[in-house]
Amino acid sequence: MKRIILISFCLFFFFNCKEKPTYNPFDDQFELDRNELIKSGMDTVIVGCGYYNLTFKSKKFSPFYQYHFDDDNEVLAKGFIYIIDSIHSKTSNLDSIKSLNYSLLDINNNLKKFNKILKKENNKLIISRIDTAKNFILDKGVDWENNSTFVRVISFYIEKEL
Repeated sequence: MKRIILISFCLFFFFNCKEKPTYNPFDDQFELDRNELIKSGMDTVIVGCGYYNLTFKSKKFSPFYQYHFDDDNEVLAKGFIYIIDSIHSKTSNLDSIKSLNYSLLDINNNLKKFNKILKKENNKLIISRIDTAKNFILDKGVDWENNSTFVRVISFYIEKEL
């Protein structure tokens, strides 16, 4: 009887283990242990409406995992943030800052390890899988840092399929 309980406990533990993170924003890995992400150096960023991301704050290209405060250990979405640059300006016109030109070379070097390429197409950013025709649309934004510094970012995310 003790042996059956021990085997059952081991099987239960084995099947309920969370996966180790791959930090690939394009894979289908959503069953992650939040504590593993924190141990790896990820930090919390509040993104509003009860959601927060775990990400590496000091990196120019960083994957993130999104959670809701009500359910701390379920990844709801994931993606990446890429910091294009910082702009020092006294303007309040974010569209003019957003429309400044930038190179895709550095971000494509980061995406190469995931077998992806970013390209501009009709004023939109699209990530193409190198091996298929499937595309993802991204968002280019401007984050306000202080009264004269703006950070231009490219972000991508995909929600967990229910």
